[in-house]
Amino acid sequence: MDWEKSKMEAFTAGVEQAGREFDLPTPPLALIGVSILYEPGILIEAEVTAIID
Repeated sequence: MDWEKSKMEAFTAGVEQAGREFDLPTPPLALIGVSILYEPGILIEAEVTAIID
């Protein structure tokens, strides 16, 4: 949504921060272009699955 190469540095920094916060060596991610997200103005949408052990 409204993606530009200039946003890559901030996106990568966010991925790295998530990796530290959730103790993941390499957080899984995918960049998929879409024309609209659930809420106007939202730049990133996350789909997650919780595994309870």
